[in-house]
Amino acid sequence: MATNCVDPVNQALIQSVSFSAMLANLVLLWLIRNHTPNPMSSYKKVLYTSSVIDLLSSLSHFSIILRTEMENGITVNSFDGFLPRLLHKMGLVDDANLAYLVLVELAFEYIMLGFCFVPFTYRYFHMVWKFRFTNATFALLVLFYVIPIDLFAFIVAYLAGNTYPHMTQLVSPADPNCVKRMPYYDYKSYPVEPYLTIWSFVRIPILWLNVAPLLQIFFIWRIYKYLNKDMRKSDSYLMMQRQITWTLTGQSVTPLILITVPQFLLGFIYDSGVNTDLFFRTAGGVKRFSWGGQVFPLNIVFH
Repeated sequence: MATNCVDPVNQALIQSVSFSAMLANLVLLWLIRNHTPNPMSSYKKVLYTSSVIDLLSSLSHFSIILRTEMENGITVNSFDGFLPRLLHKMGLVDDANLAYLVLVELAFEYIMLGFCFVPFTYRYFHMVWKFRFTNATFALLVLFYVIPIDLFAFIVAYLAGNTYPHMTQLVSPADPNCVKRMPYYDYKSYPVEPYLTIWSFVRIPILWLNVAPLLQIFFIWRIYKYLNKDMRKSDSYLMMQRQITWTLTGQSVTPLILITVPQFLLGFIYDSGVNTDLFFRTAGGVKRFSWGGQVFPLNIVFH
């Protein structure tokens, strides 16, 4: 008897959105490379890196497709993408090794989140302090924001892989004809060392997510103050500078909202003990559109 191992609606939705995002980012990369307006040329690094991250994230989502559900208060991931099924048939990835696929998905998601803080930091130092970013200093800026936040992805994937034998006993077994499911570590269900101590390190990315927005507020305030202090500039110059600022605003805020709001909603549901499929599916559904979120603000540049 044939077994339906995937959710066809979820698969079609994710693949259509991801494929559209990949095409849009390829077009944007070509536009950034060949048709960036002169006033935006100094921001090519930001635009180019943003599109590359979004492109790779879309490719990851298209290939893996995590379908997240709640079961007995535990978050469980099923795999609807072609890559997990292909690796499963080849015998390359199974059981605890599925955590590597979870790591790839989460890593790109949180890289996008960390990069949201880069554009205004770059603009602040470039405009206010007249600092010229080399490739090396720009890479350090990106890592400054990405590494603390992406630590969350590594912790979650590491714990999922190492607690897999126990956590799978707390949820219903997967269909033997399908790719096995990957439950996340749940400190309430399995409060055992050293996993509890490792889980406590998630405070680092959470703390950084509280600090980074405060830095952005300061940078935005200084940028707007700088733009408004010299009224001798031409109207066309001021209009272009404001357009750049609005573009970077959209580039920063759009993915930030699409990733963090569902993430905090999921955290609230989890910590409060609410097991409501409607809330959980709504939050997960919004997160599906987190990739591709940087495409639309960048379109402003080329209008």
